Amino acid sequence: YQRRVRGCNISMASNKPTIIVTTQFKWYKIPEQIYQNYNLVQLEVSSQAEAEASLKTKISEADAVIVIRRTNIDKHMLDLAPKLKIVANHGAGYDCIDHVYAEQKGIWVTNTPNIVNNATADIAVVLLLMVTRSLGKAISSVIQNRSFLNAGHFFGNDPEGKTIGILGMGRIGKTFAKRILGFDMSIIYYNRKRLPEEEEKQYGAKHVSKQELLSQSDYISIHLPLTKETHHFLTKDDFDQMKNGVVIINTSRGSVIDETALLEALKTGKVKGAGLDVVENEPKVNPAFFDFPNVILTPHIGTETIETRTKMEEHVLENVISVLSGNKPLSPVNNPKKKDH
Repeated sequence: YQRRVRGCNISMASNKPTIIVTTQFKWYKIPEQIYQNYNLVQLEVSSQAEAEASLKTKISEADAVIVIRRTNIDKHMLDLAPKLKIVANHGAGYDCIDHVYAEQKGIWVTNTPNIVNNATADIAVVLLLMVTRSLGKAISSVIQNRSFLNAGHFFGNDPEGKTIGILGMGRIGKTFAKRILGFDMSIIYYNRKRLPEEEEKQYGAKHVSKQELLSQSDYISIHLPLTKETHHFLTKDDFDQMKNGVVIINTSRGSVIDETALLEALKTGKVKGAGLDVVENEPKVNPAFFDFPNVILTPHIGTETIETRTKMEEHVLENVISVLSGNKPLSPVNNPKKKDH
């Protein structure tokens, strides 16, 4: 069998189930028994486009696909895979996979929830502090001047006593709230379903309407999944309802925000600053953002810690092995009927 491939042909030395990974495992040490029992094919690619092109030529042989590098698994791709039993996503968000159509075809789709909570919440806190304390401008000044020459020119604000609004109080939103408690901020949140009163007390959070959150928050942190309902969840009308000088933090998905509206709000000063780990057209970044020194951009690194990525790689493989062994996956996001192969 072949462990890694770059070309278009997969040479299989046995009838073992084939698992195709859209890039290579980096941290988790794959047990030798996996290689003994499965044809594990790790694609050698350097971009999303290359991953999709390579997978398209190989997916007909796949019993399972593991999506590590973001790869669009749409209706067309799924139709090329008559043997496919599971698409296992390496991450909490799975908007790149047509999980509804997969369910119709009897294909499981899974993600890696909970594992990503701490690392993603930490990045949101880092971005909040970098924006509110003008750290981006301060760091750039030191690098450019090779000195502390401009010390005293980077005043920011204290988070204490301010109101932070959390859009989306799921696993990551709650983990973020737990960290924010230490900053003595007032926490309000908007969620599709209100949390039980006991949880609200645990996180010191008050449930409000979307409009109330927009009008009351000094900071807004977004922790929403990307769905048809949340696409452009924040539009120009929403920014108009916000406080002047609000700070926006987004570690969910770029398309939750209408970027044109955000850029306009930055130009007018309605939004004082933004910390963005995600943008609307990744991997491309709208160059207009570079005109704002109060915008901190990080390249979708919310889960990029060695510990988190190791656990994610292990979990995504566990999902696959569970399904290929005839069992349900550990963390499904759909519920397909049994598929005959």
